[in-house]
Amino acid sequence: MRIDTFSPSSTARRVPTNPAERLNAMIDVRNISTAKWEAMVSLMDDEIREKVHVQHAGCSHRRFAIEYDHLHAKKYGDSFEPFKLNGTW
Repeated sequence: MRIDTFSPSSTARRVPTNPAERLNAMIDVRNISTAKWEAMVSLMDDEIREKVHVQHAGCSHRRFAIEYDHLHAKKYGDSFEPFKLNGTW
């Protein structure tokens, strides 16, 4: 189990709200293995994943990740954990 500590003096990172900002905060999905991508997809919200799949059929993994993360943040109030820098999953 991983336990993260939080120091009141540490600087909280602002969660980007638009896709262009999120793109800079996301992992580089272009260079991940197929197995890792499939593991991330298996953790995705089914409803959001299908919505992105229908609306952006045939898009790149990078574009899919941007759109998925945007909708995930709208629904859950935070980025999809595997897409965060240093995200734990």
